[in-house]
Amino acid sequence: MNSRGRSRRPRGSGGAFWTSYADMMAGLMLVFGLVMVFSIYQFSLQGEDLTEKKRQIDAQQEEIEAKQVALDEQTAQLVAAQLLLQSQQITLDTQQTTLDEQQQTLDTQTLLLAAIQLTLDEKQEELDLKDLALQGAQAQVDAAQLSILAQRQQLGSQQEQLDTLVGVRTRIIESLSEELRKANLDVTVDAQTGAITMKGAVLFSVNRSTLTPGGAALLDDLIPVYVRTLMQPEYRDFVGEIIIEGHADTDGGFLPNLSLSQDRALAVARYCLQDGFGGLSPQEQGMLRAMMTANGRSWSNPILHADGSEDKEASRRVEIKFRLKEAEMIDEMRTIMETGPR
Repeated sequence: MNSRGRSRRPRGSGGAFWTSYADMMAGLMLVFGLVMVFSIYQFSLQGEDLTEKKRQIDAQQEEIEAKQVALDEQTAQLVAAQLLLQSQQITLDTQQTTLDEQQQTLDTQTLLLAAIQLTLDEKQEELDLKDLALQGAQAQVDAAQLSILAQRQQLGSQQEQLDTLVGVRTRIIESLSEELRKANLDVTVDAQTGAITMKGAVLFSVNRSTLTPGGAALLDDLIPVYVRTLMQPEYRDFVGEIIIEGHADTDGGFLPNLSLSQDRALAVARYCLQDGFGGLSPQEQGMLRAMMTANGRSWSNPILHADGSEDKEASRRVEIKFRLKEAEMIDEMRTIMETGPR
């Protein structure tokens, strides 16, 4: 107010200037104040907006953080799921590897089974062939059995004949033993074969094939008894051969002894076959000549002591044997009966 009073004072042009200047400044200050008030008002309005926006931003931030937490949880779940998936993938890979190995093993076993099956098929073929062969063999066995049956039937029919022949041999040996015993002849009769053994020293001198007087006397007494026993009606049809066998000891070579034994056997045969020998009838002499043979055996069948050494005196001998006409058949039939039909 004082200012205004002072402005009313009449001044010069300088005072008017300063008055105008002061008014202008006051107006500016008023404008400035109004601007400031308006700015503050505006700022106040903006502050409320900022507060609201900050609140909204905080709410959004909280929502974002909540979403981030949810996202982190989902990420963790995803990572866990990823790890689980990787673990399952590893397990699947391991299982696949195992399956591949098992498949390989299965393939190998399949090939092995195929090979075994092929082998079994081959074995089956072999068995089939063997079965066919067995059937053929069975047929042969059946045929053989039929043949055996037929042979047994034949043997059955021949058994009586065999018994007769065996009985004939036995009866001849018994008759020879009895007749020679009655004649007081110092000779040995084999109970199984009927062979009569005469000592070589009685018949011949050492290394000689000429009968001694004692040997000729022995033959004079022995041969008629021998021949007449074999020529009895119940035996004559069965006797096929009378054999004179000469034997030597093992001194010297085989061939010289073979010649000596042969000559001795011939000497005995020639003496027995001469005309008028031993008072034999012409019929008896004819039958003797038809049946008598002479063989030399050298030292192929020596006589041994109990200790296995040779009894040389006993080895130097002459044997008289008889053979039945059916002797070979008897031997064959005995073989069949002992071993079975062949």
